[in-house]
Amino acid sequence: MPTTSAQASSPPRAERLPLLEGGKFYENPCKKRTISVTGETKMDNSIGAGVAPVAESQRLKLIDALRGVALLGILLMNLPGFAMPSYFSESFKSDPTNINFWFDAVTSVIFEGKMRALFGMIFGAGVVLFVSKKELGGGSVTGLFYRRMLWLVLFGLIHAHLILWIGDILYLYGFCGMIVYWLRKVNPIYLAMSVPVVATVDFTAGTLFYQHIRSQRIAYVEASGAASEGKPLSDVQEKAMAEWREIEKTLIPNREDVKANTLKMKSDYSTVAGYLRPLSFQIQTLFMPIIIWDSLALMLLGVAFYRWGFFSGEWTDKRYQQIMILGYAVGLPMVMYSSPFPLSTQFGSKSSTNGKRADRMGWIAVSISTYPAGFGARLLLDPSLQVALCPKFVSVS
Repeated sequence: MPTTSAQASSPPRAERLPLLEGGKFYENPCKKRTISVTGETKMDNSIGAGVAPVAESQRLKLIDALRGVALLGILLMNLPGFAMPSYFSESFKSDPTNINFWFDAVTSVIFEGKMRALFGMIFGAGVVLFVSKKELGGGSVTGLFYRRMLWLVLFGLIHAHLILWIGDILYLYGFCGMIVYWLRKVNPIYLAMSVPVVATVDFTAGTLFYQHIRSQRIAYVEASGAASEGKPLSDVQEKAMAEWREIEKTLIPNREDVKANTLKMKSDYSTVAGYLRPLSFQIQTLFMPIIIWDSLALMLLGVAFYRWGFFSGEWTDKRYQQIMILGYAVGLPMVMYSSPFPLSTQFGSKSSTNGKRADRMGWIAVSISTYPAGFGARLLLDPSLQVALCPKFVSVS
């Protein structure tokens, strides 16, 4: 792709380590410039020779910033789960005069689903980035990559069963990464086209699961009604009662269970572990075939967009603005429709899911397009600001 003198002399939008395939750049119709290996981003082929940490000069700071924003956003969304019991929002979810109502509404509309999506896409991009750099140094990278993923799975098990965080994603991401590795060289167009297919599998698996839960609930209500009338229960009805009770203990606790679970969570380590470990085990085994699809779709999309230059800031401002407008125009109304506002309806859940998938792209486009002048990016990446604002946590050599 030819470049004009103005393009050649203009500073790069974001520092980028070029991704090569067969010695050539990936073609990107949205790219605003051509970056030469012999120019400002010359690559050190020795990077793959060892397993030392990536040098500061070789990092893609835009991706680092996006990853940091995603982690902080995920923290924000998980704060209620750290401290609050189930159904804690019932006291304010229909009360606009309560400040918690608006905090919940704003975080749901702006952050929920977006930060996790951004992190998943960056993870997919990171798979390609890591493998491509190691492959340039020669030798097989498969063993190294799978060791990293197995360590991620191990840390996920530690996170869930020793640190006792039921919301762990490291275990899930480790297995997703093993799948993404074999799909990293697929044409980005095919990867992007596969996302709706994977999303459809995700939707189908979730629908079948919740239909199963619904049928169990109906069977329980019928059996419970018969029991309240003093009628003898059949073996099928007794089984329905027992099965629903197991669901209440794990997925959908009743009010008495919530009180009991809250007391357990305020108790000693062994009591908390005895309560949370079976739940984590269920998530990491029984529910894995259901929950893996959404994260896998996001990672494949991240691979495609990285190879197109989306995450390295190579698209034109106009193109990012188009993505931003389209994403927000489609997604925000749907997410707001399903938010805690009075206009929410029984269809809100479906609107929320589809809306998040649309406006998360708008959110990412905004982050990338505003990165060059953003104070947040400078705070994350500027060593002088890090030392000034966080002297206890930042050391300089």
